[in-house]
Amino acid sequence: GKLISVSEKYNENPNDDYWSWQHDLNPDGEIVPPMISADRRKNFYVQNNADYGCKITYDSSPVDYEKNGAMGGGVVVGLDSLAPDTSPGAPENYVSHGFNFYDTGGAEPVPDNEVKINQEEAETIAEEFLSEIGVEGFSFYEGGLYNECLEMNANYYRACYILRYCRDIEGCLLMQESGVKHQEGWESENNYNKQFWPAETIEFHITDAGIVAFTWNAPLEIIETVVDNSSLKTFDEVKSTFEKMITVTKAIEDEGVETKINIDKVTLSYSRISEKDSFDTGLIVPVWAFRGNDTMYYEGYPVDTYYEVQMCINAIDGSVIDAALGY
Repeated sequence: GKLISVSEKYNENPNDDYWSWQHDLNPDGEIVPPMISADRRKNFYVQNNADYGCKITYDSSPVDYEKNGAMGGGVVVGLDSLAPDTSPGAPENYVSHGFNFYDTGGAEPVPDNEVKINQEEAETIAEEFLSEIGVEGFSFYEGGLYNECLEMNANYYRACYILRYCRDIEGCLLMQESGVKHQEGWESENNYNKQFWPAETIEFHITDAGIVAFTWNAPLEIIETVVDNSSLKTFDEVKSTFEKMITVTKAIEDEGVETKINIDKVTLSYSRISEKDSFDTGLIVPVWAFRGNDTMYYEGYPVDTYYEVQMCINAIDGSVIDAALGY
């Protein structure tokens, strides 16, 4: 279970497919290679990576991974949206993990999978676990009972509670509504740089059997408090900024294409704002986030709909935050 240098293992085994794959993605990082139990129903993976962040993840399956697709640790640490898949025939509250129910030809419920506990009981299980491992300062912020696609080949799905927790700073949640930080491109003729900094999240998947999956995604280290007190922009102030700027940020020049945006939720929370010239450092600041549906129409017919944060505004100076840049 110790972290292993990817470059060292690759140099020892240059013809090994697994270490070649890891070296292509993660040459300077460290990982615990996926440890799969003898019955191939449990999987544990850890990574420490300056470009893609750190994570620890455990997953168990009620069916053999040989039947369900081989599980393994990747490098990019992003978490799927909890927006349910609404493709034809999909079960209620089906979370696809990118495997559209209709396109995969459907999936079967796993046998003997029961969820009779309620959400309050599931949250108690999660919070008792955090207490046992000594993790403090996190609070529940989203989740519920879902039918979850079991990766990799989407043959099965299981009912479970998916519960997400984020850092709680004096009663205000660090929800990272400003988006992830992603930068990519050629730094020189022979060096292609790709870096990704997602949100810190602790996620539980819970059934009557207990915790069946757990991920701590991109943990942060908070070093110091820079400002003890600051004045915030009111909702009325940022509302006018949103109304002015949304037509600019969502403008589409393609003929016959238009976008309609419906905002149904506005939150005030903390978010990590990255520093322009430093990839892995930033400031935690309060932000106003406008969340809702973004529907694209082509010649009057709806094409795609996305539910996401449509705009995030710094609650201190009123500036609009670019989700990809992180500031």
